[in-house]
Amino acid sequence: MRGVIAGLLGLGLNLAGCAAPTAVSGVAVSDLMTVSGRQALPTAAHGSRLAGQLGVSEIVVAEDAATTLRLDSATLRPGLREAFNRSLANHGYLASDEPLVVGLSVTVGSPTLTVDETGTTATVELTVRAPDGHPASSCLNQTTSGRFRGLAPINSGAGERTTAVVATVLMGLAGAPPGLFMTDQFRNADAENAALNSGRAVLEGEAVTPRGQPAAQFAGMHALRVAIATYVVRLGSDPACLPEAGAAISGHDVAST
Repeated sequence: MRGVIAGLLGLGLNLAGCAAPTAVSGVAVSDLMTVSGRQALPTAAHGSRLAGQLGVSEIVVAEDAATTLRLDSATLRPGLREAFNRSLANHGYLASDEPLVVGLSVTVGSPTLTVDETGTTATVELTVRAPDGHPASSCLNQTTSGRFRGLAPINSGAGERTTAVVATVLMGLAGAPPGLFMTDQFRNADAENAALNSGRAVLEGEAVTPRGQPAAQFAGMHALRVAIATYVVRLGSDPACLPEAGAAISGHDVAST
């Protein structure tokens, strides 16, 4: 019996100290990668022919990109397309009429990850291309990169979790239900973790990785958002994209594919 109890307690302690990685849904993927209009980035310049003209029609993902970011391609492709188009909409570039859209092709390059004891840094590159021969290619054809660091979360509350696991095992052996005790102990541990991590000082381009989410996934999706933001900035600041250069787009309608 002592051996059984020891084995159960050892298993319980292991379970109390770790959580299985969980993938995010397609909706969450697009939300995390969308560039908000509240970030004060340049919007479609007044009179620019780029305003209301653009849209992503194709997403190409490098063979190892989805695997590295702990996402399947079926989730990453539509999530990134939605995030990119929503980002364009937030800054005045998305076409409202599908037949008039300039269909952009976006390729996700192979991400790189740097992992150490304090977190995971992801760097990913996006290559955006307009249709062949489009007069605004010098503006629209860009390669941007994003870098983001997901900090390893501080894990505390070990005492509460251990107490809950031990009590659950012993009460189970005694035939008594653990009731609310175990729930309260785990809730207290989660609250302690949340308080510790929310109070941490973080730099621009980094954030604490949520518990249960793979670090590569969290850092990678935010790195993609940074790459999209960089593209949006260039649309509003590159000389080839400014209003006087935008006249070249007038009357040139490209249907999306």
